[in-house]
Amino acid sequence: MSRLRQFPILARCALCAPILLTACAQGGEEDRPSCEVKLNGTSLHLFAMVARPDFSAFPTPTGDAGSIDGRILLTDDCTYELDSATGDPIGRGDYALESDGTLSILVPTNSSTLVYRGAYGLEGDTRHTFLTDRVGSAVGLYIGTERVVGNALDVADMAGDWHLFMMHARFPPATAPRDQDQVGLALSGKVTLAADGSMTGSGAESEAGTVSLRADPADFKTFADGRATFEVTVDPTTKPDYDRGFVAGGDLDFLAALDPLSSTDDEVAGLSCMMRLRDANDYTPSGLVGTYKLGLWTLFLAPDASGCDAAVGTLELTANGDLRIQATSNRGVDFSYSGTYTAAADGTLTISISGTNQTWTGAFDQSYDTVLLLDAFKESRPNGQAELNFGFAIRPVPASN
Repeated sequence: MSRLRQFPILARCALCAPILLTACAQGGEEDRPSCEVKLNGTSLHLFAMVARPDFSAFPTPTGDAGSIDGRILLTDDCTYELDSATGDPIGRGDYALESDGTLSILVPTNSSTLVYRGAYGLEGDTRHTFLTDRVGSAVGLYIGTERVVGNALDVADMAGDWHLFMMHARFPPATAPRDQDQVGLALSGKVTLAADGSMTGSGAESEAGTVSLRADPADFKTFADGRATFEVTVDPTTKPDYDRGFVAGGDLDFLAALDPLSSTDDEVAGLSCMMRLRDANDYTPSGLVGTYKLGLWTLFLAPDASGCDAAVGTLELTANGDLRIQATSNRGVDFSYSGTYTAAADGTLTISISGTNQTWTGAFDQSYDTVLLLDAFKESRPNGQAELNFGFAIRPVPASN
């Protein structure tokens, strides 16, 4: 069932730029995990949205959230180096990768060690990654893809049909209407990427419902090390169209992406993923069944009680079509969702949440090792609260018999 949000007044430290692995995170220390698997110089693109659990005002001030465009190097002595995409150092410390793929980044502070928990794709060969920051006054979700040093990807090789998911926090002007859509938006859809970098497609947005999606030639560009940029124009039928621009990293089948907040953009910041549609001729329903490690980023939309949550837990998909999410929020509150799902051969998931009229969307990759979830349904609750959710799930390595 959906959870109801409580908003106690918390002492906050100022958000940093970038707001990642900083000493302003206090409390939330967890048991130190062990490093059972050592990675030999694995480098990852890392994209993140990090925000205050409770936004300080409406409209949301830009200081209440931040975005991270970084890269992290994991070495065989179980240490990491985290830099910005431009090479500026952000943090150094130890990591712990357990045999099932559980990944923890250990962040030393003046008085303790904080643990950012997530998962790394040891099962299969995706090497996808997520981390959750649930221990500070700024919490969030980080999504990573392997950084392959070398030439740029060929846009022509990337041409084809893709899932597209995005969720944005909004930072509108003071004159903005006082409604949920001015706090955040979420969108899921499908696009066809052409060899010239243009895109066409359609989707569903949390405010406007059905939308068309497009991009002009050369709006999708690739660079060295699996980096990319892309722009998408969203064209609803009930309001003016708008543009979203992303920096990204990945490979021929998957991109993690960030829409950073800047002084020149349209006052939004968010995360996105593009996942290639599966080969429908190579689909086995049982391949999707299992329990995945899950990271969840939530935006709470009530203008007078808005904020952000980052949760870590599990996503279970059963052979008879049942779905269950069990997770722990940044405040240490356990919660769950249950429901049913249907899976299409092209990798599309349609999810119904029990006890509500909510429908979520999702996608899974060719190897059944990565699952995306997007909740773009704005609930109508007695307390006036609604939420949007962006989920990223990775299949763990099965336990040895």
